[in-house]
Amino acid sequence: MFDRRIVPQEPDRKYLTGVIFPSLLPLESGRILFVGCRSYTKPYEAVFQDSEYWTLEIDQIHAKWGARHHKTGDVRNADEFFAPGYFDLVFLNGVLGFGVDADHDQDLTFTALRRVMRPDGVLVLGWNKGRCSDPLTRPTLGAGFRHQELCGMPARKDFPDSTHVYDLFRAVGGSPVMEERRQGVSAAPALPR
Repeated sequence: MFDRRIVPQEPDRKYLTGVIFPSLLPLESGRILFVGCRSYTKPYEAVFQDSEYWTLEIDQIHAKWGARHHKTGDVRNADEFFAPGYFDLVFLNGVLGFGVDADHDQDLTFTALRRVMRPDGVLVLGWNKGRCSDPLTRPTLGAGFRHQELCGMPARKDFPDSTHVYDLFRAVGGSPVMEERRQGVSAAPALPR
């Protein structure tokens, strides 16, 4: 239960698992980061079993719901835990307004995530109206990502009778890591601490 609701039964969560996941499976079978761990997110790792699936969670108590590849830390500092250009797909769902609240925190988050994503990588951003400002108003998001339709899904999806919104993005720009990947050199999954 979360906020007196059973989260997996919410329309937005059904859209995530029933539409977004199946739509992105054939597109992104590389390295995936899912930010935030709870009991209802644990099964997501099996959905992406053909990928290198990572989780990132700030609260150690919820790390038990993390993936086999897991880091405990703050998404605002994701670039301290993962190498530049490492991820092909990032899910940031239910974090804005639930820990990453202020505009400055959103900016730090989008900057850090862009650093750990490859150019043209996909960002799935789920957030709630009324809990934070609209992420599309953040200049850091616009500087690092293109808001766009993807795999037949709209760039923005709202839900009647819900404050939840999904936005889809592609990362822009280049990365020196891409040249290493083309030459068969693998980026390290985590930076030394």
